Amino acid sequence: MPDAPRHLPDDVEVLFLEGARGAKQTPHSACIAFRSSLEAALKKLDTEISGRVSLKDRIDRLAAKHLLPPAIQDWAHHIRDMGNDAAHADGLGTKEEVKALAQELEGFTRYVLLYLFTLPREIELARQRRAG
Repeated sequence: MPDAPRHLPDDVEVLFLEGARGAKQTPHSACIAFRSSLEAALKKLDTEISGRVSLKDRIDRLAAKHLLPPAIQDWAHHIRDMGNDAAHADGLGTKEEVKALAQELEGFTRYVLLYLFTLPREIELARQRRAG
């Protein structure tokens, strides 16, 4: 049974787990779910960006505000691109290649979510324990 990184907002966790559960059986759908999980996560990260903003623009705006480091920005664009390709059936390759891509996106998305939510919360909890 797949697990999600700790301390995720509920909607982000649901979408991530949807992708993780489907990575082997429905890899196209899994790629889309990982993209959706990323988008939901980034919307939570910066509430100043509201309204209809493309995921591409949201990633770049957050990077410009130094809320995403360059490596996370690159991974986020990769997840976005592959999720878009899966949604539009843009020749991601054979079934085995799409499965491999879904597993790759699961890893990338997991690392992004760990960086955005798990690590900051774990640091906060450690500080509270030390202060308490």
